[in-house]
Amino acid sequence: FFAHVQHLYQKSHRGVPKDSKVRSAVWMCKALLLNLPFSLLCSLHIEPLYVTQPRHISSHHPKRTTTTTTKNQARHSIFAMMSPNNNDPPSYYTNMAPKWQEEYPSSNHLDEHWSFYKECGYTNPQSTLKSMLEPITFTKKKILDYGCDKGLMLHFFCTAIAEGIKKEEENGNNNSSSIVEGYGIDINPKAIETASKQFPSYKFTVSNGLSIPHYPDKYFDVVIVIATMKHVLYQDRDQVYKELNRVADYALVIEADKSRREVEEFQGWKFYHSNFEQELNENFGGAVKVVKEGGDILGLYKCK
Repeated sequence: FFAHVQHLYQKSHRGVPKDSKVRSAVWMCKALLLNLPFSLLCSLHIEPLYVTQPRHISSHHPKRTTTTTTKNQARHSIFAMMSPNNNDPPSYYTNMAPKWQEEYPSSNHLDEHWSFYKECGYTNPQSTLKSMLEPITFTKKKILDYGCDKGLMLHFFCTAIAEGIKKEEENGNNNSSSIVEGYGIDINPKAIETASKQFPSYKFTVSNGLSIPHYPDKYFDVVIVIATMKHVLYQDRDQVYKELNRVADYALVIEADKSRREVEEFQGWKFYHSNFEQELNENFGGAVKVVKEGGDILGLYKCK
């Protein structure tokens, strides 16, 4: 605050007559006195929050934060705790889109994903993720990655499904094509541009995810949602779940599970945590397969 006042004072006094400078100085002093109680309040409540070391799992490339919270970050945490009911404006996703584009630490190689999963406690993440789709019979051979980032995980799943279908063909259980159509949507236009260049055979769309346009009901065998739901505002969850149920037969959701709803803010990012095990059971048609590993819940659900 003091730095801000000094900056305003210096900026407002370039080429200003002396008497105007006096009036400006009086205004600055009033502003200082009015904001002093708030400054003292922040200084009294920030200190206990310095020990916070949150682990964040963001879409497809979750990052573990190992640095201690700074004073500025702690102040943001105070605001988050003061308003847990989430009164973010409707423009929240629009305002966050540039941050995703400029700051999100996207992976460039699939090995980075597997290394992180193992760091979080997964024993064999590739095998675990493949096994989650085994109960599905892929009649449409179409999958959607909701929050696809650069398309690396979409390609992994499309390849795994195609290999499974081909194996069935070799055993005489299936005579249809093993080609799997991949689709992805993400809020980050930069990531979508990269995905489209790297995987031109898949179709990618920029979207905030509140609706899934262009696709009719039950168009996909499965929609895959990895570490994305925590970025959806609580008041928008019903709408998002409705869309996920609409476009697919099954939903595979992987998310860091919590015991209750809590909003966490860190370095300008907001995470809307939930008891996802309960939330997913309530919003889909029924659990087909549920696995817990590395603090995450991995759930395959029948869509309504």
